[in-house]
Amino acid sequence: MTSRGVVRSWDVGGMQGVIDSADTPGGSWTSWTSVVVHGFPGLVEGQEVEFEWNQLDEPADGYDFHTVQACPVGEDHTPPGPPGFRAWDIDPDGTVHEVTDLDITDLDDTIAPPDRHPSDRCRHHVEW
Repeated sequence: MTSRGVVRSWDVGGMQGVIDSADTPGGSWTSWTSVVVHGFPGLVEGQEVEFEWNQLDEPADGYDFHTVQACPVGEDHTPPGPPGFRAWDIDPDGTVHEVTDLDITDLDDTIAPPDRHPSDRCRHHVEW
């Protein structure tokens, strides 16, 4: 079933939240995997969304409803493609930044390359 609702809560670190609507009393549990947006797959508290949901046979984590797909009202409902090709960095304050090739190549000494070939780690020269 499809409804219009409002995001009650969204935990950026846990990548999950709850959407409220008249059709889903108590809220519909929502995972990042059900969020249809271009960019970071998250929602914002108070955001109005259109969402497809299922009623569960038995409550899960305290919810009778599970979100199948959610999209902010007014945004394109076309799935953006596989999420595995993008990465994001989440700051402690919840700010999200997409990690790009530029970010990776601009790292200074945070990730140091190995001094030698990994296979050399097993070779030891011992003199008696």
